[in-house]
Amino acid sequence: MSAQALAHAQAAFRAGDFTTAARLADELVARQPALMPALQLAALAHMRLGRPDLARERLEAALKAAPGDPNLVNSYGNVLDALGETGAALAAFRRALQIAPSLVDAHLNLGRVALKAGETDAAVAAYRRACELAPDRPGAWHGLGLAHAEAADPDAAAQALDRSLSVRPTLGALHARARLEHDRGRDSLPFWDRALAAAPGQPDLLVGRAAALRRAGDEPAAIAALEALVQAQPDALSAHAALAKMRFEAGQADGFDAGYAEALARSANPAALWAAWFSSLLQAGRPDQVLARLDAARPALGDSAGRYEAAAAVDAGQLERAEAALGGLDLSRDPELQLVNLRFLLKAGRPDAAARFGEPLALEAGRRNVWPYLGLAWRLTGDARWEWLEGDPRLIGADDLPLSAAELAETAEALRGLHRSRTHPLDQTLRGGSQTEGDLFALDHPAIGRLKAALSEAVRRFVDQLPPPDPRHPLLGPPRERFRFTGAWSVRLTGQGFHINHVHEKGWISSAFYVVLPPGVGEGAEDRAGWLAFGQPPAELGLSLEPVRLIAPKPGRLALFSSLMWHGTLPFDEGERLTVAFDVASLGGAR
Repeated sequence: MSAQALAHAQAAFRAGDFTTAARLADELVARQPALMPALQLAALAHMRLGRPDLARERLEAALKAAPGDPNLVNSYGNVLDALGETGAALAAFRRALQIAPSLVDAHLNLGRVALKAGETDAAVAAYRRACELAPDRPGAWHGLGLAHAEAADPDAAAQALDRSLSVRPTLGALHARARLEHDRGRDSLPFWDRALAAAPGQPDLLVGRAAALRRAGDEPAAIAALEALVQAQPDALSAHAALAKMRFEAGQADGFDAGYAEALARSANPAALWAAWFSSLLQAGRPDQVLARLDAARPALGDSAGRYEAAAAVDAGQLERAEAALGGLDLSRDPELQLVNLRFLLKAGRPDAAARFGEPLALEAGRRNVWPYLGLAWRLTGDARWEWLEGDPRLIGADDLPLSAAELAETAEALRGLHRSRTHPLDQTLRGGSQTEGDLFALDHPAIGRLKAALSEAVRRFVDQLPPPDPRHPLLGPPRERFRFTGAWSVRLTGQGFHINHVHEKGWISSAFYVVLPPGVGEGAEDRAGWLAFGQPPAELGLSLEPVRLIAPKPGRLALFSSLMWHGTLPFDEGERLTVAFDVASLGGAR
């Protein structure tokens, strides 16, 4: 009887009927709690149904009976990963490999989760071993390529991805290969065309090809390609976002978001389209337009309309409306709304309430974005913890790098060729200038490579002089032995350009490296135009707090600081200010 029921459950699973498979397997487990095949099948079915908590229960029961089964331990690692328990998941995969060193799936899972956790060396090692054990598995080579790319080894990444494609040309590897070539600053159009031949009309591939067209200097063709895409696929959200961004940066600020409005009448998922449109408007600093369209969006958005009303009302300074909207929402499990509420409390002149609200949130894992607002609340209320968080002068450094004038000039020439937009990016913090796209340090250029090496040495010096480790502190808590760059870009500001005050919530250490400055800007300038300011909150919060420190810019000077410290650039009158910026992550992770 059990064998027949198990066979029916297995058949349902193979047919993709995971609901039936889970029900039948659970019924078997209820009758025979130690029936291993039923426990395993129930766990797999619950995972496919998005129920990792139930899968965990089944696998833990199975592991009590067979703690040394490497396949069970490996599956348990996948469940822990789905539950967000990354460290425990990595430990499970490593335990499975202690039991069965040749278990390919465990190597692949270890590589995948290690890569997600930022442990690039471990990811490369795991994927490399999987490739040795199963050279005919394209996924192993694909993963190795992604790991090498994340480890800033594009040549090795290209070789691994090409090997994956030679085994079997999967769409994922085709996409990754095109993206790698684009990120290196090379002609990636043939690679996008190869991927599109395998998946014609795939939106993310068409968006990538449009970006390649723009990089090749044909911005009109890039915009036209995205316009055709959203016309053919009105619910292609990535295409809408790319089109809005490209139009905005091309100087079409007035109608940058027209694609969303035109697509709504043809959308099969208007709620998602409205949400994407509102997010784009908020990024562009146009909360009034969100509020003006809310009534039209409510039938599609339903209860979630209140989220956008609260965020837009706060940004628009309509504090009574914001308070009413926030009062009707459940903030307890919504991190984005919790930040909206923090901004509201600060903007409404209630720093004590902001501190009370933010303090328990900052202690939660993954809530680094709360610290900058908590720091403002502590500073406004005279709480001494602000000094602990941001007051130590060693948390901000200035380092004049040993680069010659000729080397800086070569770097400037390379950077200028990468600035193609007519205005600032839709989703970034500069005003009156342009920013390069993609990861600057992935480009294949000798001046960029030389600069990266010099910057890496400077980051090491900065990390070595930091105050003693403090596990509670967002900058001083993470391990310091090894780090990696997680993104790099160049900013070119012109007359009256500046950066609005902001933070980098995903970084550990952030930076500004000065390549070119306008005449009269920098050391010795009495008006401090173009200087880098720390500790001043965004103007829209309406807080009367002055900078706590200023750094004078100078060609060849690098400023390094906690990514969670408010920073911005004071405006200057005219000329060119050309910089490089990057974020750094601890390879041990950031608290």
